[in-house]
Amino acid sequence: MVTPHETATDEQLRYVEQFGMAFEGIGLTPMAGRIMGWLLICEPPQQSMDALAEVLQASKSSISTSLQLLSRFGWVEQVAVPGDRKSYYQLRSDVWTQILEFEMGITTRFRQLADQGFELVHDGASESQAERIASMHELFSFYERELSDLIQRWKQGDRE
Repeated sequence: MVTPHETATDEQLRYVEQFGMAFEGIGLTPMAGRIMGWLLICEPPQQSMDALAEVLQASKSSISTSLQLLSRFGWVEQVAVPGDRKSYYQLRSDVWTQILEFEMGITTRFRQLADQGFELVHDGASESQAERIASMHELFSFYERELSDLIQRWKQGDRE
């Protein structure tokens, strides 16, 4: 049976809170960030919903909602522990690549919106309109190419 930390240290809880604030800063829930932060540093790496609720001092409902979100993104996975009927959760082994791929989706969407902007104003665009759309398109096209290459290099083991 997996047993959680008896208690988290103040330093660990501050770190977990920083994860919560970082997630909130990108438009996700602080609780999702706290869960990610805790699953990154906890031992053992698998934690039950009860253990997460206890260490994060949160309701099981809040933990459950956040775990569903994180599972939907593919960042956390549910695992079974032999001899234990509880569900346990852990970070996926490729979670950080998954997060970059999530960012890649956002980047691609903004590049597509720039493409649509060009189509919308096409020949009748003022210089100001054309500059604003071109600036957006150039940035997101560049970032899309670079991020795609970066993810591929990482997956291929190119760490240099």
